[in-house]
This record gives sequence, structure tokens and C-alpha cells, in this order.
Amino acid sequence: MRTTRLLALLGVLALGATAAGAQPPATPRPAATLTPEDYAAIYQLYARYAFALDKAVDNGQMWANLFTRDGVFVDANGTSVAGRAKLAKYVWDRATRGPFRLITYLSSIVIEPAPGGATARAYYLTMNVASGQQPTSLVPGGSFFDTLARTPEGWRFRHKVLVAPDGPAPAAPAANPSAAAPATPRPAAARAPLTAQDYADIEQLSARYAFGNDTGADNGYMLAGSFTPDGYFLATVPRALNGHKELAAASLEASAGMGPFNTRHWTWNVLIDPAPWGGATGRAYVEVTIAKGPGQTGSIDNGGSYLDTYAKTPNGWRFTQRHPVLDWRRPVVVQAPPTPPAPRP
Repeated sequence: MRTTRLLALLGVLALGATAAGAQPPATPRPAATLTPEDYAAIYQLYARYAFALDKAVDNGQMWANLFTRDGVFVDANGTSVAGRAKLAKYVWDRATRGPFRLITYLSSIVIEPAPGGATARAYYLTMNVASGQQPTSLVPGGSFFDTLARTPEGWRFRHKVLVAPDGPAPAAPAANPSAAAPATPRPAAARAPLTAQDYADIEQLSARYAFGNDTGADNGYMLAGSFTPDGYFLATVPRALNGHKELAAASLEASAGMGPFNTRHWTWNVLIDPAPWGGATGRAYVEVTIAKGPGQTGSIDNGGSYLDTYAKTPNGWRFTQRHPVLDWRRPVVVQAPPTPPAPRP
């Protein structure tokens, strides 16, 4: 009986507290979300980061423009640089313009939605280029811990911290009003004509190319089929390959004597841009493993980069041209040219 009266009293007190002004629990805000287009754009931001940094394109301004206007970069030594003017100067002052300037390799990019944008982590490797008899190698450079914002210019880094492999966990970025603000949608006119599916398909095309080149799979047609029927490959040596038949034969020749899971081609930082004439253009870093012989450890050779054009066919995206170049022999291509490539010889 006493228990019943106590429960009734507690109920009355609760009602009285509500009437006196107590508020019901706040409705939780919906969780931040990212669309497939957001993920595609962020991956492309990281790909562009490597090219802009290594070549100090536009006197460092291309790299600086990958940040918000008040963006901050903190290097592994704790040096903090804020604002695009200082960011551009930071890159230009440290740039080494010359051979083998393809040294930034990013992988394992983990992206998470966050209020006002996203957070991301990425592994960072640097190329230790061979000198004399020393082998070329990839060296762990640390990890990036980033916050990103969707701006009218597209996705940009707001706060980027590089932590050395043995460094401490990064501090949280300083409070910024834009971090809690709703994401600003891009103007419709600024949207790229390539969809998230297009970007994913082209990245998969690049992956299939490597497997086809290294293994000669499908009697050479795994590689050949990654090109249009009249696809064109211009090698670094004076040798052009035209069409599926020549490409398949070259794949078999390159993989002759190799095992079924030979791995030689490593493609990084796949940069994709919509082309004004339709289709797309691209660029990617390429490294090649040189085998020493059975049972011996191979070495890494800096293979330069690929310059690519793509077409969307009834069978999916395919290369129309792929041209591997040594970066110091050809000016950096940042954007697609205004007209289609010149006719092939």
C-alpha cells in the first residue's frame, strides 16, 4: 500500500516538474551523410593533392587552392601554415623542380561524414629516388588527419595535419564557425558532368589495366579490352600499339615467363577530369617492379606517369589513348585541352 502511494507521489512530482518548465529531451539532429558524388569528389581532391604538391603547379597556387580560403596545413614538424597565399609560398619555397619529382603517394583514404563536411585519414608514402647504386624505395611518411568542407568551389581541406609514423596523435582542429554550419551546396553550373559511377568505373578500368598488363590474362585481351577497338598506346620507347590485336600481343609479350599473379605495375593518384568534348582525361603515377630473378627481391623503378583519354562506350569506360611519360620530359597537364587530341600518326 505504501509502495502504491509512493509511486503515485513520484508521478505527481514528475508532472509538476514538467508543468514548471522542464523541457522534454531534445530531438537528436540527423546524422551527417555523404553522397556517392561526395566520396568521388574527395578521392579526386586527394589525387590532385599529390600532383599539385610534387610539381608546385602554378607556383604553388594549385596546391593552395585545394584548401578553404582560411585553410590550415600542419606539417610533421608542427609548422602551421594558414591561408592560401602562405600555403602557395610554403610549397614553392620547398619545391624541387626537376627529374623524378613524383614522390607523393597516398593510400588507404578513410572518409567519414561530419557536421559541416567530413573528416578523413590517409596513409602517406614518399618516393626515395635512387642515386648511384642505391635502390629506389617507398618510405612511410606518416598519416594525414584532415577535416574537409564542401564549399561553392567544391570539396576543400579546412585543416590538414601530417603526423610522422612515430608522432603523437594530432590535436583537434581549432574551433571554426564553418565547421558546424550546414554544408553549402555547389551551384548547379559548377557540377562536374561525370557521375560518381563514372569515376568509380574509370578507377576500376585503371586497376584492370594493371592486372592485364602484368599477367597476360584472357590471352592478352584483359589489357586489350580496356581500350576502345581503335585504342592507341604510345610507349616510352618508340613503339606505338594500335587496336586490340597489337595490344593483346604486347600484353602476352610483356608477361611471358612470368607467374599467373605477377605484379609489376603499381598505379597511384588516379586523377580524372571531364573533357570539354565529352569523355574524360586522366593522369596517374606509375611505378614498376623490376624482378631480379627467381627467389630474389625485385626493385621499384619510377615509371613516370600516364596521360590518358577515356571514352564512354556501350561496354563501359575505355581508354582511347594511354601515353606513359617521364615527367621531366613533358610539361605537366593540369586540365583537359579545349579540343580533342590530335589525330594519331
